Amino acid sequence: MSKNILIKFLVILLVIVLSHSVFWFFKTGQLEKHVNNFVAENNGNISIGEVKVTGFPFSQKVIITDLKFSIPNPAFNKYQVVVKSAEAVSGIFSNNFTVNLLDKVTIQDAEGNVGNVEFAQNPQINFVVEGGIVSNFSYVDSGYKVFDIDKNIIYASVSSSVSFVASVESNDQITVKLNADIKEMEGFTLLDIYKNSSEKKIIDGIKTGEIVLGGAATIVAGDPNSQPSAAISPQPPVVASAASAGVVTDPIALAKAAATGATTDTAVANIPNDAAAIASALASNNIIKNNLVVNFEYILTPNKNEQQAALPFDPAQMQESPTQYSRAIKVNHLEFSNSLYKIIINGQVNSFQDDNLPSGFITIKVENSAALLSYLSSGFAQIAEQKKASPEVQQSSDLSTQSSAQGGAYQDFLKRIASGISSVSTELAAKNQLTKDNIAVFDMRREKNLEFVINETPLREVLGKF
Repeated sequence: MSKNILIKFLVILLVIVLSHSVFWFFKTGQLEKHVNNFVAENNGNISIGEVKVTGFPFSQKVIITDLKFSIPNPAFNKYQVVVKSAEAVSGIFSNNFTVNLLDKVTIQDAEGNVGNVEFAQNPQINFVVEGGIVSNFSYVDSGYKVFDIDKNIIYASVSSSVSFVASVESNDQITVKLNADIKEMEGFTLLDIYKNSSEKKIIDGIKTGEIVLGGAATIVAGDPNSQPSAAISPQPPVVASAASAGVVTDPIALAKAAATGATTDTAVANIPNDAAAIASALASNNIIKNNLVVNFEYILTPNKNEQQAALPFDPAQMQESPTQYSRAIKVNHLEFSNSLYKIIINGQVNSFQDDNLPSGFITIKVENSAALLSYLSSGFAQIAEQKKASPEVQQSSDLSTQSSAQGGAYQDFLKRIASGISSVSTELAAKNQLTKDNIAVFDMRREKNLEFVINETPLREVLGKF
């Protein structure tokens, strides 16, 4: 009798072991498949050397080697992050994973320059896998620094936290809620965002003739409403601060002072305090420590009158979204701040299949706007000083004789922006009733298939002021 019971027990135990083994291999096999599919679908921004799953029988451990990824946005993807080895660990019956970095983390730019990342403490990284995708993710660190090969700091942050939650509503609407809070960033500024996301487009536009500089307006080639361009004339110096009436600052002088660090030189001896601070800050990127707070919602709404397609809702795959979904970015709160100024943005941007440009509305509030304008004016002037005529900035025939003396069409463009941004922005901000003292408010909107307006001023008119 006892022998029969023992045999039955062993049979049951064997069935349990075999069932659990089949379950483990099936679940981990699916997990490995999902990882490989994710990488394949986002190969423009992520790659891996090898992925394997271990941990039998009571855990699942995903080990990834040579992970390389970049943020899928041109404003922030100057560097590619390289993780030599990492593991994500979870119980076999759980979908909550904890990530551990097993080796060093580096970054690499397009020229192949490498930087080493040193964390104050190991970052806390967690994610949840549901339905084969990452539905919940969080990253928290206590600060890190990125050094070049000579141990100079090229980027740093005191602390960072990033999280997102993805969900599918009953009407098949897909929503991704993103939050980020990065404190005291060094080595990343508004001008870096411009250079990463817009500079190449502007240079290409000048090269192809789509952007043509006029004497009193910026003309877009091919636009039937554009007026013939006039000769480029030298620009007057820019008023650095609305609060310092009568004090005029030459942005080129500021740029030269910033490049040499000579903030007490006669070139900047009589400029207002905020502009002097900007010149000093431009001379040393470590002086301006920026804070970034983000609260976004990315919403995909299916167009019910079209045939629907299955769509993964992992945020990194959003750029691959099929066109039968209308897309919207709801900016609940975007804040970029430092000791000199603060920018707060909220609103919503929509993208429709039958409209080539985004529409919606955005409100931009700038606290201590004079300092921001001084920074942008000096910064664009400094870029202009650094730029020399080169093969990548070919001048169109209309600009070749006009621009040669000033060092190229793109330099002329930057000098115009540097010289005019303060006066144009101040005039434009005054049209908004919420603008007061040193706080500037800009309401930007565009209705579907119509023109952009800023504080009820058409964009064409704004560009014509430069």
